[in-house]
Order: sequence, then C-alpha cells, then structure tokens
Amino acid sequence: MEKGPKISAPEIPLNEALAELHKGEERSKILYVDDSRSIREMARIFMSHCIPGYEVVTARGGFDALDQISTGLGEEVVVIISDVNMPEMDGIQLACALKSKDGQRAYDGTSLNNVPFIVCSGNSGNYQIPGTIDYRLMQTLKERGFVDAVMGKPFEVPTVRKTVRRAIENVMNRNSGGYQISE
Repeated sequence: MEKGPKISAPEIPLNEALAELHKGEERSKILYVDDSRSIREMARIFMSHCIPGYEVVTARGGFDALDQISTGLGEEVVVIISDVNMPEMDGIQLACALKSKDGQRAYDGTSLNNVPFIVCSGNSGNYQIPGTIDYRLMQTLKERGFVDAVMGKPFEVPTVRKTVRRAIENVMNRNSGGYQISE
C-alpha cells in the first residue's frame, strides 16, 4: 500500500488535535489500562494534567478494558494507553483484541480505527532498540495498525504529550496516507 507524503500541520493543542481526529463524534474519555492500582491512580491524575478536557478512566487489565469497552466506553474513548506487562491479558493482546487486521472491528463491534492505542512499559527501551525481538514485534504491530506508539514509564509531561501526538499522526497517516502534527 503506497502512502502519500506526510503533511506538516501547524502546532495545535492536543485536545484540538484529538477533536480533529474524532470530528463529529462525542468522545471524551482516555482509557488507561494497568494491573497496578497505585499506578492506575497516579496515571489517572497525571494524564488529566497532560491532556486537559478529557476524563481519564482506568481498567485493571485487558479483560476489564474489554468489558468496559463492550458496555459503551468504546463509543466514548479518544485514546487508549495500556501497560504492556499484565497478567491474564497483556497490552499487546488487548491491542490485537480491540482492532482487527484492518483496524475496523473492535471486541464489541465498535470501530476503533481512529482511536490511538499506546503501549507503555517500564522496560520500553527494549521496544526502541533496532534489531531486538521486542523492537521488531512493536514495528510489526504498528505497521498492521494495532499499536500507534510506545511510551516509557515513569511518565513525564513532555513525553506523554509527544507520544500522544505521534499516535494521532500515525492514525491520521494510516487513514489518509499523509498527515503530520509538527512538534
């Protein structure tokens, strides 16, 4: 599949970029998935400050996220951020369960094609070293539209904002063949 050139767009606030991505939809929530209660609570507060104007809801793991999405959250979520390493269903399995090969069909039939999926890990460096198995796995997941970005823990405000921007760009590029939000 041939893609068009990336287009540089003017710098706009993240909440406006998310609104543009979900034009015409009533989406107002960020879903953060992690098996650690303390990290979920910290991330809920932290993400609220990083991306103002959106309610941050949390899930205890992959299956809890699927349950919430199947009971209506799928229609409201604007971004999904998930830990990679979790028991029962990890972040990669969650990404694959939520998006089909073409990125159209979610677990409950809700289209999540325009919902950026970001995986995060305290070991994210492994996913960013070219040539490693983890890196190749993440590149394959990105190419197939399951994952839009990788982010490390602990979180830092500039990193979260940059990663969400990159994930939005990846979704827009996948959908239109070329779009870029400049740094």
